[in-house]
Amino acid sequence: MVMSVWNGVFETFAAARGDSTVFHGDIWVQKLLDRAERDVAGLQGGALPDTAAMRDYPTLPIAALLGMKRKPINILDYGGGMGTGYFQLKAALPEFSGSYHVVEMAAVCEVARKRLAGFGNLHFYEEMPSALPALDIAQIASALHYVEDWRALLKQIASLRAGIFILADLLAGDIPTFVTTQNFYGARIPVWLWNVKDICKEMQQCGYKPILMTKHLTSVRGKDGPLPMSDLPESHRLDHSCNIVFALEG
Repeated sequence: MVMSVWNGVFETFAAARGDSTVFHGDIWVQKLLDRAERDVAGLQGGALPDTAAMRDYPTLPIAALLGMKRKPINILDYGGGMGTGYFQLKAALPEFSGSYHVVEMAAVCEVARKRLAGFGNLHFYEEMPSALPALDIAQIASALHYVEDWRALLKQIASLRAGIFILADLLAGDIPTFVTTQNFYGARIPVWLWNVKDICKEMQQCGYKPILMTKHLTSVRGKDGPLPMSDLPESHRLDHSCNIVFALEG
């Protein structure tokens, strides 16, 4: 049985009769020092430290910041499923307005158009649309690794000149760039894994500079922790994927 961290229901601090001297005690100070030392070690390690980690895509806070300056916000989500990102925005940002454009496989689009027809500003396409409103955000989340000619896709989306370009849950890090296969319910899907410098170089050639990079924390097969890559050479393994936010230069 897990012990409850929170106990009791009170109207005031005085009624709770708590111990506020904790903040001056050795345990509290030592825990803060331990965290600071881990943070410093992470910065000196060369890789992304644990302090720079997110469980969700960075789209929500960026859309919120953009929404403070201008409305509506127009978003392209390549490989965006059945609009998960759109529904997250609608739930978290009550004043969200604009349009959300998802590029997906034909089978996904067919079902989505039937089941989600009531959402007029959520659009689905089997291929990159020829006409879109001026984009504020372009996103590829958990999808770029499935694209054989990923360079061509980045160039195609970059040509739309969205102010922000997000690569989320990207299988990139301090490893060689190579192809492996992903096990999926008995099937094997070819996927890319990248040296993160190769991604940043390609994006720079497309006119984008990185402004934010974090670890992406996720669960695989219901478990948190390092990605299950034990069959790969140690030099080719990733503990985690990453999120990179790029801004259009010039």
